[in-house]
Amino acid sequence: MRYERWQEWAMGIIGLWLIVSPWGLHLMGLEPPPAGAPFWSTLVTGLVVALLGVGALSTNMMWEDWGDLVAGAWLIASPWILGFTDHRSASWNVWICGAAIFVLAVWGLYRQRSESPA
Repeated sequence: MRYERWQEWAMGIIGLWLIVSPWGLHLMGLEPPPAGAPFWSTLVTGLVVALLGVGALSTNMMWEDWGDLVAGAWLIASPWILGFTDHRSASWNVWICGAAIFVLAVWGLYRQRSESPA
């Protein structure tokens, strides 16, 4: 099975960006949730996405794409759920990253499904 690996590298890079972006976007610091919820959500989700991206380089399992799909959906919904839509740069950051992760995950699931023997 030939599977394009650039999607996993892209996931890893997006995950790394999500890990460092809370400091660059001046999210609410290291306070425990709920005050620090945007910070921790972005940091932890970035860590999960980066680990799934790197893990997918060594395996070719569909569960990694499903995990990314859930992470992307969470990132898209998190500004409303955690109440930080007033922080525009943080909201747009997670919306754009979430959408990219979601699309790449759907693409990966589609490719694996279409390339698997029937």
